[in-house]
Amino acid sequence: MLFTTNSNDVFSGARVEEAGNYNVKVLSTSTLTKTKANGNPMITLNYEVIDGKYQGGQIRYDNQTWVDYDQESHAQSVKRFNTLLKATGLQDGVQVDTMQQLLNLLVGKTMSIKVEWEQGNNGYYNLRVKQHNSVLQDGSKPNGQKSPDTGTDNFNSGNGSYSGNFGGGNFNNPANSPQNGPQGNLNNQWGNNQSSNQSGLNGKNWANNDPLAGQPQLFKDLFKDQPIDTDSLPFGDQVKDAPF
Repeated sequence: MLFTTNSNDVFSGARVEEAGNYNVKVLSTSTLTKTKANGNPMITLNYEVIDGKYQGGQIRYDNQTWVDYDQESHAQSVKRFNTLLKATGLQDGVQVDTMQQLLNLLVGKTMSIKVEWEQGNNGYYNLRVKQHNSVLQDGSKPNGQKSPDTGTDNFNSGNGSYSGNFGGGNFNNPANSPQNGPQGNLNNQWGNNQSSNQSGLNGKNWANNDPLAGQPQLFKDLFKDQPIDTDSLPFGDQVKDAPF
């Protein structure tokens, strides 16, 4: 037999979207493994929020490693796991002989955890457990800090971005506006625009279309009264009557 169906043993659709302090239950999906680097015993704890705004949401992959290379590291490991067990309310005097026994003592128990956003090696932010404490009597307390991944880049949000006609020039930035840029740069920016609606290259008479139609007036003024060498243009005499 693989398993017995249980509607209570399913992944929750809720997602914890804020850092803060949460009352949680240690899930049975928590595991006992070993670290890849040196094979030290490690338990990976998965939690489910038991109250408040994010009730049912999961916080996963809280890795706790047992290290006993020397007396100091052994003492640190004892404190680490005593802190975990104290948070669950386990009484003093329980003898722990194995990591599996330790995991069994934790699964199903409740505590509170403090979580913060931390960037992983893949560049994404995840909630990481920073503290284990007793259950909060006044409930879970999200602190409003959402993942930096959800922040909106001003350039991509369209806040002043003018990417359609001038290669992404920002017209809210005076340094990037056409009237403040060198004329040569403006020619390059306009010349790189391949829109047939502006250049009239799509089977239209170029002389009968204003190539700067729809562009900022100050931009058009820069080209006003500029001499045009019609001999060097592929349209020949057609541009003599152009509006500029």
